[in-house]
Amino acid sequence: MKTNVLRVVSNLGTGGVQRRLGSLLPYINKEKFNITVCAFKDGPLKNTLVEKGYKVFIIKRMFKFDLICIIRLFKLIKQEKIQIVHTHTHKPNTTARIAAILARAPIIIANEHNVDEWKNAFQKLIDCFLCRFTDIIIVVSMGVQKFCQSTGIPFCKFRLIYNGVEVDKFKNKKFRDTKRKELDIDENTCVIGTVGRIHPQKGHEFLIQVVEKLLAEHQSLIFLIIGEGYLKEEFIRKVKSLNLSKNILFLGEREDIPELLSCMDIFVLPSIREGFPNTILEAMASSLPVVATDVGGVRELIIPDETGFIVPPADISALHESLAKLIKDKDLRIKMGNTGFERVKEFSIEKMAKETEDLYQELIKEKLKIK
Repeated sequence: MKTNVLRVVSNLGTGGVQRRLGSLLPYINKEKFNITVCAFKDGPLKNTLVEKGYKVFIIKRMFKFDLICIIRLFKLIKQEKIQIVHTHTHKPNTTARIAAILARAPIIIANEHNVDEWKNAFQKLIDCFLCRFTDIIIVVSMGVQKFCQSTGIPFCKFRLIYNGVEVDKFKNKKFRDTKRKELDIDENTCVIGTVGRIHPQKGHEFLIQVVEKLLAEHQSLIFLIIGEGYLKEEFIRKVKSLNLSKNILFLGEREDIPELLSCMDIFVLPSIREGFPNTILEAMASSLPVVATDVGGVRELIIPDETGFIVPPADISALHESLAKLIKDKDLRIKMGNTGFERVKEFSIEKMAKETEDLYQELIKEKLKIK
């Protein structure tokens, strides 16, 4: 007999959480689990999931405390006879958990993906209250768990399941020449890229400052900024005013991430806060050396001086130094990239799926008394 699972996410866009969910679900045993997906906002992932045979519902959330949204989620849980409600990120972790509690869902799981330092005392109080009704809180790194514990959630509530990556999807370099030609980038140009929302959290402003310094030393450089966000137009104007438009390309939200990573030489993530960045996993699976800031679970993934460099957040000098070292030394880039590729095999999507299934089975046995 299959167990009905509802996975709730904030949107079905192309963000890290969404891409990882889209990759993970096909690896969850369909003979054991009947998975339905619900989101507060539509996006391109919906068609992908529907094509793979998953039911997908869009229930709009208009306000921080949206009673109509809660009622609709409540009805969905009842209608689909959901036994496991598994929520992701702060909006679903609040709204969908309230609905799950009211609907008396037998098993409730919340997934924490980030170090949400924005949370005020009231939100932390809500999290602590909801955790009483939550069976397990999955954290994607020890850094995220440490933060969550600091808000008052007890240690016994946590289960660490690292994000995984489809290594085979990213290891192929056959698209390198094609993508470079498409972007009008010469083969001898060193390409540095980053993937993520254009949001203060991701630290793009520090990267742009570093580009100015690096271009004064190395003329043949191109920076690819992949992603959307409310700061995009502001940064485009800033880059234009600095006469850097030929060197910094804003590519927007893309679905060809593996191909774009294949045409890079270095990956950089200058974030102010992170959980366990999927983009670093994807970069390492693409055999790229990584320069990233020391936030969240980054240190649990990157081996300093072996697979890349870890620098303090908002430290322009350290970011410049690490990137300059890799730009100058092609052999070092290749060596770090190859070591990173071997390292990332420890974070496979298959392992993530198995640990998720094991947790589901454990809770089913405990709460539903089904062996």
